[in-house]
Amino acid sequence: DDDSFVPQYITLNKRSLELAVNMSTTLTATISPVNPNHRDTIIYYSSDDSVVSVDVNKGIITAVSPGTATITAIGVTVSGSIRTTCSVTVFPFTLSENDTGYTIDRCADFFKEISVPSELDGINITSIANKAFTECVNLTSITIPDTVDSIGETFADCVNLAEINIDADNKNYSSE
Repeated sequence: DDDSFVPQYITLNKRSLELAVNMSTTLTATISPVNPNHRDTIIYYSSDDSVVSVDVNKGIITAVSPGTATITAIGVTVSGSIRTTCSVTVFPFTLSENDTGYTIDRCADFFKEISVPSELDGINITSIANKAFTECVNLTSITIPDTVDSIGETFADCVNLAEINIDADNKNYSSE
């Protein structure tokens, strides 16, 4: 029995993630050192499947609903098990890709305050579609980053919306 291959740790390719509803990505776990004589098994699970689901064997995660969940990767080895985690935040909107990044297509109505991130999973959020926030009657405040260069007619019937804050570095829009 060669002790030089006793697994010491497990790592994930990401320690934290921010996704929008319906987005998917893959977490990849690595056990070190690698034992060439034995194939270690890695399994994944979510602390809250209603927020983020995960394929137990492949590490493919899918954002289900707004919130935060922890994905745990467990390496099952000949000498026991080791684990690591990734924190996942799911934002309350759906996205589609455009020529320069992501467009916010629709937002969940039950949020009072929303701060749109400048990017998700390394891709800039560059536009807000027509009607993305229409009839979001609970929305009282929204913050829009400098990466957004296109905003459609989107705030109709947002009867409680009192503040639209635009990042000062935004070249296309301002809060004034």
